[in-house]
Amino acid sequence: VFQGGPMTIDKECPNQPNYLTSAKKRCTAALDVGAVVLASGGTAATVSTVLERTCWRQCISSGRVGDPTIAGPPHYCEGSLPGDVEADDYFCLPREQCEAACAALGSACGGINMHRELPRCRLMAATCVANDQPAATSMANDNNYDFV
Repeated sequence: VFQGGPMTIDKECPNQPNYLTSAKKRCTAALDVGAVVLASGGTAATVSTVLERTCWRQCISSGRVGDPTIAGPPHYCEGSLPGDVEADDYFCLPREQCEAACAALGSACGGINMHRELPRCRLMAATCVANDQPAATSMANDNNYDFV
């Protein structure tokens, strides 16, 4: 039971980025995440830490692929695919973590190619977006991905 004086409630909504989804589309302009981190003052150690979350490093090269105990957090190795190679920079992360990674890179990140069923994404270059919309010249049809 409240027995104090008048109560006030303030509405506080932190500014959050909006992510529009283009279904069954992917951008073809990949972002070199390591180069962006270095250009923004990061060190080689920082780049290594960021890239540790790629499917290649946290799942394939570590031998975690196919281990059912590794599904879900923190590794999300079910997002790893047989054709993954070290240079791909695909991240085995759920959408909200991919969005946070893109937001952390600022204007260099133009969006995310997000797998439609798996915790798997790739951060894409700023050229993927023109006037806050997906750039048609950078888009390709893909039934497995959404451009976010």
